Amino acid sequence: YLQLSYLGQLANAQTYSYAFIRSGIPGVLLDREEKVNNLDIYVMSHCPYAIALENALIKLSNDINFDLNVHYVLQNEIDAEGNIKLKLESLNGEAEYNEDIRQLVIQKYYPDKFLAYLERRNQDITSEDWQAVAQSVDIDINDVQKKVESEGEGLLKDDAQAALDLGINSSPAYL
Repeated sequence: YLQLSYLGQLANAQTYSYAFIRSGIPGVLLDREEKVNNLDIYVMSHCPYAIALENALIKLSNDINFDLNVHYVLQNEIDAEGNIKLKLESLNGEAEYNEDIRQLVIQKYYPDKFLAYLERRNQDITSEDWQAVAQSVDIDINDVQKKVESEGEGLLKDDAQAALDLGINSSPAYL
């Protein structure tokens, strides 16, 4: 696992950040193909430690060229057979769940504007007025809303399941 690494220190995290390797998936986090100049982070959009990390990485991306890919973590549960299963809910409630979906849609369809949206949205993540932030960085809010309604939950389910398959179930985590 990763514990209070350079990225955690960069974000001034006061707690530890972990990426767990579950037994039954040996080396899944260590045996992946190297991606040069690429960083995948796994977050809950309302997590204060994730927000601090995102903001630090956005600033760092101005000085160092790398691709920042944001993925989302949802709740999970253990079924009767002892398997970990994804739950379609966020730790911090419905507002976080909806923001996770919006961020995925914006990241997919407005990749050149995503980090600007994220940086501004993180200034007041609990505000319900995401539209003003999106418009401030020239994102079509009607288009985003249509895509949220048509494919947003599927995008989030797939993204969060991929994180869970890697054994990531906390925020923030990074690869």
